[in-house]
Amino acid sequence: MWYRSGRIWAWASYDVANSAYTTIVVTALFNAYFVAVVAEGAEWATLLWTVLLGAANGLALAVGPWLGRTADRYAAQWWLLVAVTAGCAGATVALAGSGRGDVLYASVWLLVASFFFALSEMAIAAFLPRVAAATTMGRVSALGWGVGYLGGATALLLALAWLAGGTRDAAERVPEVLVGTGVFMGVMAIPALVALRRLRSSPLPREAMALPIWGGLFRERSIYPPHFFRALAGLFCAQAGAAVAIALAGVYIQEVLGWDAPKTVALLIAVNGTAALGTLLFGPLQDRFGAREGLMAVVLMWAAATGGAAFAEEEKAFVAAALLIGLVLGPLQSGGRTLVALLTPAGHEGLFMGWWGTAMRLAAIVGPIGYGMVMWVSGEHRLGMATTVLYFLAAALLLAGVTLPRAQEGEPARQRGGELTRGEELTTEEEGRNNRPSFTGDDIVGATGRRQRHDLKTDATGDETS
Repeated sequence: MWYRSGRIWAWASYDVANSAYTTIVVTALFNAYFVAVVAEGAEWATLLWTVLLGAANGLALAVGPWLGRTADRYAAQWWLLVAVTAGCAGATVALAGSGRGDVLYASVWLLVASFFFALSEMAIAAFLPRVAAATTMGRVSALGWGVGYLGGATALLLALAWLAGGTRDAAERVPEVLVGTGVFMGVMAIPALVALRRLRSSPLPREAMALPIWGGLFRERSIYPPHFFRALAGLFCAQAGAAVAIALAGVYIQEVLGWDAPKTVALLIAVNGTAALGTLLFGPLQDRFGAREGLMAVVLMWAAATGGAAFAEEEKAFVAAALLIGLVLGPLQSGGRTLVALLTPAGHEGLFMGWWGTAMRLAAIVGPIGYGMVMWVSGEHRLGMATTVLYFLAAALLLAGVTLPRAQEGEPARQRGGELTRGEELTTEEEGRNNRPSFTGDDIVGATGRRQRHDLKTDATGDETS
């Protein structure tokens, strides 16, 4: 069974490491510390914070596919993962040196840490097609995202416990929390780095190596499945809508509903809890009913939830909509990663997950800006939230036109001894009983026109069988 694979659990543990950064630095603690202490409460502090995060996302989306293709080209995916992990953890520790008035110092290290964090999401995702079978990929991706929520909650509880202890003011102990966060990230990433070391692939063929790295992203047209960029556009639209809820939930609750901070935090914690639950429940359903079908259901639920939140007049109705958003928050992100992984041809995992990361980072910029423009023109938060529904409807239409390759039951997408192994042909009998997405032999013809063949019998966990 897939859940007995130590490699899968090690891969999933990396999401625990990653979640510590986004929870402590971006969401819960350092953002307030940056505005109140580092920038000394200046009027421009919040703007600077958002600009720095936007710049980090912009840099990551610009270089993501290029770095991914470079890693594919030189069989350096594992080394890329090591580099971005060390960069993010190290920069987080460096943030601990930020004190009152150290705006430039803190800005530089926040930019570096957020940039490496964005790249680390792409780098670890590139290993998903290698550790999971096509027919269990939804569950494996959901496992990582689900335990990531739990890991973020654990890191936050540890941080809060540290801040509450001792006699010094909590703000004076934030640098110590940042050191602990960087160490936590590094330690939690070790199982994944050890387990994935042997999954490095062989360099691309000489013909592909001759293409320029950046121009080759578009000249190797034969490696892209017919509906890959349509799927990417659908995921972009859906994530743009979700980014509004993620980035502006607290503002919307306080401005429209008038809740105080403790009540808002309590709801956000509840939403995170439902997000973890929803993610873990969604993985098996996506494997059972199909990656595209599962995502379309999630996207339509997002449309209903955001519409409900926009027009909710009573507190109970809004809470119900918020909890529904939490229930589909993780499935959207985890399911999108699964969809791209199933469309990824062997030997090009870095490139394809680089494109996925680019779409997600661009959505994180475009979604909140669109909301802000509507708010600026109309002055109505409810109208801004209502227009977010259009993102999800567009995503549903785009995803409806995506066709995925079919897969063999229980066939792993992994590699051994430097040679990647995926499925070959799907027999006529199998076509009738298996409609879940995967690859046939013709789906994994690279830019050189040479097919990579199956050289190892494996079970569904990715381990050798006799």
